[in-house]
Amino acid sequence: MDRIITGLGEDIDEALEELYKNYDRRLIEWFGNLWDGEIGGFYYSNTARDHEGFLPDCESTCQALGCLGAVCDVSAWDGDILKALPQSVFDGVKRFFTSLEDEDGYFYHPQWGKGIGRCRRGRDIDWITGFAKSRGMKLPYPTALERLSTGESKSGLPDHLMSKEKFVEYLDRLNIESHPHNKGHELNSQHAQIASAGLYDTLFDYVDALQEKIQCRLRERGEEPNGLLGEVANYITISGLFKIGVLYNTAGRAMKYAENMIDSGIRAILSDEVPKVVIYVFNPWSGLTAAVQNMEMVNKKAPGTYDMEKIYAKIRASAPDMIRKTAKKLAAFKSPDGAFSYNIGVAAPYTQGVHVSLGIHEGEVNGTVLAVNGVTRTVFQCLGVKRPPLFSREDVEHLACVIENVKPVTKKPVPEQYKNDPSIK
Repeated sequence: MDRIITGLGEDIDEALEELYKNYDRRLIEWFGNLWDGEIGGFYYSNTARDHEGFLPDCESTCQALGCLGAVCDVSAWDGDILKALPQSVFDGVKRFFTSLEDEDGYFYHPQWGKGIGRCRRGRDIDWITGFAKSRGMKLPYPTALERLSTGESKSGLPDHLMSKEKFVEYLDRLNIESHPHNKGHELNSQHAQIASAGLYDTLFDYVDALQEKIQCRLRERGEEPNGLLGEVANYITISGLFKIGVLYNTAGRAMKYAENMIDSGIRAILSDEVPKVVIYVFNPWSGLTAAVQNMEMVNKKAPGTYDMEKIYAKIRASAPDMIRKTAKKLAAFKSPDGAFSYNIGVAAPYTQGVHVSLGIHEGEVNGTVLAVNGVTRTVFQCLGVKRPPLFSREDVEHLACVIENVKPVTKKPVPEQYKNDPSIK
């Protein structure tokens, strides 16, 4: 690995090198071998690739391509990972994604059917429409997002998006303060639908009012506001900040307690709280990033509102310790294949309510993307410097070779100990 030189001091550079030691070249081969050329997508994990009842999915496909494009040196291909890979990859993904769209404007996988929850359905439409838009790809039917934004027939769309009143009733039922991460995630997963339905301002007004109530309770006890959606700063509340905070930035809306969020994020990263899932290594950094980006956005509209030099100085002062803590916490999620799992020592068997793997000790796309691209991206964003690539041009060329030579997938039966799981078809 080349030396990392940020210009921010030797302590920060050495800490970043310690973080980068978590990543090795095996990731290139691991990703490449998850590709299924016949279907046109990436599998979630090796067990999903190798066993009956599992198929590639759009989220794993978009996450894999997005991660590789972000952490590899693709400058020789105009910064586009798909230009570096065989043409059959783009052709396959296009064929795969268009095959998933239903007449109702949503996307459904054959292994899961239509009986999926809000998060799965919302994320799938976001992944595929985002990919299609970036590639100028035409989909078979008008998507649910298009129907919401144009006021066309709303048949088949979620009831809570039909009106402002129904949406507020839905927000009341969520009880965000009691479950800031889970409910923030549910809202984040539907963000494109909420925006298309014209309900973004309703969401932010609701969250602002809730946040103000929480901060008032802290002041009444003589405590400093924490800027979160809960009275205690921990992985759960900082994750709620991340999940909902990024929506404020997407919509161009100012957050009221952004500076307080910085302090809460730093405390969460430096804490000795053991992260049970890899998202709790990533989310505090992403929460910090959301707050920093929000303040930068506000300053563009009203220069001088925030002293950004002071904000970055505060983050950089704690950066060496934060990065070393992160490197140590992240190492617990590394699997023997060089990739990362969502849980410590075991890949997540379910994600967004659907079955995706056998749940053994192996890497999986979601956990790996969070650990590799998510963590490094947000760390460097918080430092305010450009992230160096994890993998070289030669690694990209090797990835293309691996994908080009992947053999057709041969499935084997699910082992006896997993056959009682009714979700495996």
